[in-house]
Amino acid sequence: CSSDLMYSFAQQDKDSLKSKKEWSDIGVGALSEKGNPDVNFALNYNRSIGKAFYQVGFNGNILTTTPYLSVINLGIGDRIFDRYFLLSGFTGVGFMWGNKTENGAPFSTIGLATTIQLILKPLKDLGIGIELYSNLNFIQSNTGLRIVLSLSNGK
Repeated sequence: CSSDLMYSFAQQDKDSLKSKKEWSDIGVGALSEKGNPDVNFALNYNRSIGKAFYQVGFNGNILTTTPYLSVINLGIGDRIFDRYFLLSGFTGVGFMWGNKTENGAPFSTIGLATTIQLILKPLKDLGIGIELYSNLNFIQSNTGLRIVLSLSNGK
């Protein structure tokens, strides 16, 4: 009887982990764009549809207005996770707009956006971690590292 009870609890915990199909995060970090350092922020929403995971996000720099950069990205990826950590990676399209470093001229372009997150979850649905991100394009590529706070759905 006790082994049936233990299996029941283990199965419930495993099923609750499988049902966690969405999380969001907010982050602040360092941005390097053509050798010019800045501080960057981001808001991301991540969700599974079927077996694939999708990310929609917005990020921009905080300290400078020239060059000012903003990105909206949409990516597809995957995750590995358990109760105490989450590792995810996404790649997709990113629409970037802002001002060029060289002359301050406005621009907009499409690029390849990539995000990798490692989040530790000391509390069940609240985590803290790091995020490596980049937007590669033909006008003004950038790469950076952020500290992120993550909130999952808790189902």
